[in-house]
Amino acid sequence: KAFVDELPESDYFVLVNYHTTARFIFPQVKVRDEIVKPVLATAENKRLAKQAIDALDSEENTYPSTGISLAYNSFLLSPCDEATVIFLTDGQFHDNDANPLEKMLVKIEAKRKEGRSFKIFPRGIGTDFTVGQLRQVADRTLGTPPRVVANPSDLKADFVDWMEKAKEATLSNM
Repeated sequence: KAFVDELPESDYFVLVNYHTTARFIFPQVKVRDEIVKPVLATAENKRLAKQAIDALDSEENTYPSTGISLAYNSFLLSPCDEATVIFLTDGQFHDNDANPLEKMLVKIEAKRKEGRSFKIFPRGIGTDFTVGQLRQVADRTLGTPPRVVANPSDLKADFVDWMEKAKEATLSNM
């Protein structure tokens, strides 16, 4: 919710929950497997997104390809040429997801050559994830190195810090 609070109103966003399968938690879809366009981070959309986050329950299994794929397909419907993805996980990637994840990363790399950049900024929460898996995703998408957030209560400070640095970088590039 802290990340949602920090979004500038000019940014577009979606929230995706993933495990064995993935689904949009905001904006919510009316039809299964529907891909939605990212929405502007208006005050109302932020309020609704935080309500959706409050309704989340944790699930077993970590299949990152499902969440990355859903977020990526949504990004392709957006008017933006670049997306920044905050990717949170508290578990190791499932062995059965290695091939689907590789295919997804190849697709992202190919589209980047066409001018559509999808950068993943991973966060490992707790201690049950593998940093090397997060590093692979970050490196292949030209995101930042993974950050370890050992205590979930530290996520808010991490998001605030990250957003401040992103705003500074944007201003310095103008």
